Amino acid sequence: MRIPAALLFLVSLAACGASPAAAPSERPSGTLVVVIRQGPDRVPFQPKVDRIRRANEQLASILGHSIQIELDGSLLPQDHDGAQDVIARLVETVARDIDALKREDPRALPFAQGAFERLVVRYAPTEAAQRAPAQAWRRSHSHAKLDVGEKTIDIVLAEARWLALEHGDIAAPLLDAFGQGQDSRYANSLPDKLPASEHAAWIAYHAHSNKNDLGSINTLNVRGLVMLSQLPEARKQLIDHELGNFSSTYHHHAPEVEAAAPASPFKQAETAFVGWLNRELPRMTPEERDKVARAIFVFDFRKPSGDRDRFASYAFPGFDPMAFGLGTIDRWIAEGHPTKSESFDTIVSPAHIEAQNGEMRLQHDGRGDGVFYRWAFGNAQREDTFASAMVKWSDGPALTTGFYNARRALHDESEYLRFLRRFEQKPASWKIGADVFRAETYRPSTQLLAESRRQWREVPTAQGHALFYFARAAEASYHADEDWEDMLQAKKADENALAATLDLGWPAFELLPVMWPALARSGRRVTTIEAHAHTLLDQNVRAFPGHKDVAGTLATVAQLLCDEHAMAELAELRAFAQKELAARPGAGLSDVVEATDPAKCHPKPARTAPPRKPVKPKWKEGDPLPPKEPQRL
Repeated sequence: MRIPAALLFLVSLAACGASPAAAPSERPSGTLVVVIRQGPDRVPFQPKVDRIRRANEQLASILGHSIQIELDGSLLPQDHDGAQDVIARLVETVARDIDALKREDPRALPFAQGAFERLVVRYAPTEAAQRAPAQAWRRSHSHAKLDVGEKTIDIVLAEARWLALEHGDIAAPLLDAFGQGQDSRYANSLPDKLPASEHAAWIAYHAHSNKNDLGSINTLNVRGLVMLSQLPEARKQLIDHELGNFSSTYHHHAPEVEAAAPASPFKQAETAFVGWLNRELPRMTPEERDKVARAIFVFDFRKPSGDRDRFASYAFPGFDPMAFGLGTIDRWIAEGHPTKSESFDTIVSPAHIEAQNGEMRLQHDGRGDGVFYRWAFGNAQREDTFASAMVKWSDGPALTTGFYNARRALHDESEYLRFLRRFEQKPASWKIGADVFRAETYRPSTQLLAESRRQWREVPTAQGHALFYFARAAEASYHADEDWEDMLQAKKADENALAATLDLGWPAFELLPVMWPALARSGRRVTTIEAHAHTLLDQNVRAFPGHKDVAGTLATVAQLLCDEHAMAELAELRAFAQKELAARPGAGLSDVVEATDPAKCHPKPARTAPPRKPVKPKWKEGDPLPPKEPQRL
């Protein structure tokens, strides 16, 4: 049986029977029309339609209608099954391409639904070669062209292939045509020149645009988004994308940003964006404010890494990071100091102090690196502004957080001590800052001892910390007696200074024997010691191996009282130990009872230092210098 040169194949979605062919000018509905032109007469073409029908159903569900396909018969295999398979794969490829187009850019699907109704696949080697551009990287899908007026995609092939279409042969020309139409409509226009019905399309177009004027900034897009900022999608674009784009541009394109003229497109976009940011900031959620915080502190990569202020002064002109940071801290205080909320991490960087075995430990909550504080302490003017605000705080957690981050920002010890002096008129705040410093300081430096000497003379409320550092220094000294004389400056510690020192906890209490020479004799020394010993016994403080615990320290104090012949105070300490012994078995208080027994009090003889002989200088002004000894080789 011979087949005519032009064979018409129709597949109906309603049934498997034949249906009339749709003319190219008519709009296809639910019928897939495949026209095989100039095919070989010997092909007995009566394919099974199930696979093709299902592929057509999938295509119609995405595109909204079926299409007419015209396939050159010379591209088909010469056997029945092969020809049937090529047609099925062709329809499947069209369906997959339309689905990929929908996922790639949903905006292009309505365009494809109205612009694609007919597919022509032809065998034309010469025309295929003419369509291919000279650049190899441009040749992908170049053999496919869309005629929007005819609603036809025309594909020319240079050879017969098992897969008549490649992935992208349908989607690429549709996306290209859609993009060209979008370019002519939205690329160079602001949304105020468009009807409101197209504002969403304008936002979507620029969201996919790769055009940048300076760095990562598309100035037209920024200005348009600010105009449409009342729309949720435009607001989202400004916060999620443009904020980071400005930050990246400031960091990577600093010379170009500084050289931009005031009337340049970049400066116009920058002014519009910062103005919107200032207006919108009070309405932002904590999560949105955290995104702002992550973007506004920009480093100027041209500054040396050792500079104190490495931040870009040209970033976000007109925005006040100090007011923003202090306002965020106020919100954190008002919400009860949340420690698990990441929305406060960048600005607040919360921290707290906790006691572990009688010792103070600083704990950093969250993952913030304290960038706001590094910026605030970047120069003297910003530090003054921040300190003036912090002096007014009365919130303990906020002060702890502020001092902790100030210590991280001010790496040099002298800089932190200078900052801490600002709070000496507010003893409660100063103590928090001093405790933050004490938590990470063990043996005092020469500079810290000098500061402690000043406080011992001039700041009574700071004498507890000063005496603590004196004791730490004397503990490691080979000439403690002389050091105590130099540190105390003829002013021994009274009851208040002793109590303030022991208030610092176990680290201060265990230094009692060391600081004993610094204590003025008074009737309330032992009472003060007993009150703090009671607190530490309640906390069940354990000493490090080789160190004395609370009871061992009290036993040493008993010997010191004995050496002073302070029998009344010794008896008072004995009464305390006997009273606590029954309630605290195993605490070692029996050693204290034994050490305070008057019968076993044997004072050590007082040490008398030999008189110092004046050293007469062997050389006086005007004498010749002594000869140098010859060097031995």
